[in-house]
Amino acid sequence: MNRTLSPHRALLSGALILASLGCSRSGSTPPNVFTGDDREAVVDQTLVLAFVHPIPGLSLLLRQNPPIVLSNENIGDAPRDVLGFSIGVMTPAAIQQRADQTQQPFLFLRFRPVEVIDGDMVLVHLDNIWVIPIGQTIGVLSGGGITVRCTRSASGWVGEIVGDWVA
Repeated sequence: MNRTLSPHRALLSGALILASLGCSRSGSTPPNVFTGDDREAVVDQTLVLAFVHPIPGLSLLLRQNPPIVLSNENIGDAPRDVLGFSIGVMTPAAIQQRADQTQQPFLFLRFRPVEVIDGDMVLVHLDNIWVIPIGQTIGVLSGGGITVRCTRSASGWVGEIVGDWVA
């Protein structure tokens, strides 16, 4: 059976082949692609900015029992140490369990999913929010968050706070 491709399918197949060839440059990452290593770099950059240009509610976060708690949601389990601050990385379930066991609400840091504008620019949202023990109905009037725009430069990722919010 002789199979021929329509002009549209042939063009699409050719484009896919060319795209895959462009993406395999002897094992290196092509430009404008956001990788897992990039995610680690922008998370670290954002954490540094959160402590240098304080994220709303940072003073309360620092008054709590160490270590500072960071949810592994959207970032993975890599241990963090930022500017001498020890940061304990925990799952959302473990964070809730700690609040339930101690019967104490506490602030923790959580990253929302990174918004990739293109491979060389991303928006990173870091929240400083409360976890409340199950069964407690208290209101909290503190916390907040920042939005950081990170751009890739020749020397790595550079972050700039472009927004914040306060509870």
